[in-house]
Formats: sequence, structure tokens, C-alpha cells
Amino acid sequence: KAIEYWGSGSIVKANSKGEFHEAGLLLLDNTKARTSLKWSPAMNSLEAVKTTIDWYKKVHTKTGTPKEITSKQITTYMQSL
Repeated sequence: KAIEYWGSGSIVKANSKGEFHEAGLLLLDNTKARTSLKWSPAMNSLEAVKTTIDWYKKVHTKTGTPKEITSKQITTYMQSL
């Protein structure tokens, strides 16, 4: 999805000769937050990826400063709640 949202690119697989790869170690689960805190995410994973790629594209194309872009995204996010 990141490549799709960016508009170009490709996946490059790293050489697996003993390189550390954290994905096998990550066990992300928000069940406890959902049950104990009655919390739920405001964005789904695709929206989060799209927002992240949008941030990088704007920084890359110098559409604004990272601070300005971040501030605008936070404002947009807060208005969506």
C-alpha cells in the first residue's frame, strides 16, 4: 500500500545472511487497551499508512516544513474525532 500511495517504487528484500529482522519479534495487540480502557483506534491501518506516506511526500516535495505538515495532520485528525 505504501508504494501505491507514494505512486511509484518497489520492494527490495534485504539479504537474509544473519541480519536482524524485527517483524518476527513484534507482537502488537491492542486487545488490552480495547477491553481495559474501552479504547479503539480512530484510523484503520490503511488510513494510517496513507497519512504517513502523505507526510513523507509533502516533506520530500517541500510542500511545507515537517513541523507545519505535522501540525496540519494533527489538526485534521483532531477534527475527525
